[in-house]
Amino acid sequence: GRLQLAQAIASHPLTVRVMVNRIWQNHFGHGIVRTPSNFGRLGTPPTHPELLEYLADRFIQNHYSIKALHREILLSATYQQSSQHSKVHYVKDPENQLLWRFNRRRLDAEALRDSILSIAGTLDSRVGGISVNLSKDERRRTVYGQVKRSKLNNMLALFDFPDPSLSSQQRSITNIPSQKLFFLNSNLMWNQSGILANRISKQGSLVTSQTIQEAYRSVFGRQASTEEIELATNFIENGGTQVSHQSGTFQQFLQILLSSNEFLFVD
Repeated sequence: GRLQLAQAIASHPLTVRVMVNRIWQNHFGHGIVRTPSNFGRLGTPPTHPELLEYLADRFIQNHYSIKALHREILLSATYQQSSQHSKVHYVKDPENQLLWRFNRRRLDAEALRDSILSIAGTLDSRVGGISVNLSKDERRRTVYGQVKRSKLNNMLALFDFPDPSLSSQQRSITNIPSQKLFFLNSNLMWNQSGILANRISKQGSLVTSQTIQEAYRSVFGRQASTEEIELATNFIENGGTQVSHQSGTFQQFLQILLSSNEFLFVD
């Protein structure tokens, strides 16, 4: 009975389309069918039905290889577009259903936490092992964090991690004040900013324009502009807020960079 049921589900043509749509959704934020758990009459029709059929056929031809499907999507011109805005295209398609640009996307909870640890140089890159309490172990990758149905980790819950007691077809994306308060007040942000400050600038040394450039390269992967260097220098020289020594002010400055939209969003 169970084997025959599994074979019937796997051989059904709708199963392949659902799988392809879910993989597409993970890369683009929205599926070709924007109701991934409802392909029926009450669901949303596909924006690109021919593309969905093509990818489903390719998935079967490649012997249901998820890796091959990922490769085909990631190497496409559609995936490699920038998120640059176009007034002409926006008038015709304001919701970007036709994919004339790549949608600007916020890092999910796991990627955000791991990125902060990685930039600070504290991320534990070991593969495998037992799950850990993320509140007590700040070094472990988020994928190895314990997920309790009764009490979800505060950071994961704050940044829209799905409810582990329910089935979720797609993550919601919220923008609430408590998320910004997390960047300002959490021990994780302050501790990792301090570790990054010690790595970039030796304890007690003066912060120079080269130090600021190193901070921008570490956090954003780019050079700081002249205006950004001036703003950072003024902030550090004026002592920031409630910090009397320069090393603490530089730590505050790095916390600001890690709290910025440029770090939080992927263009």
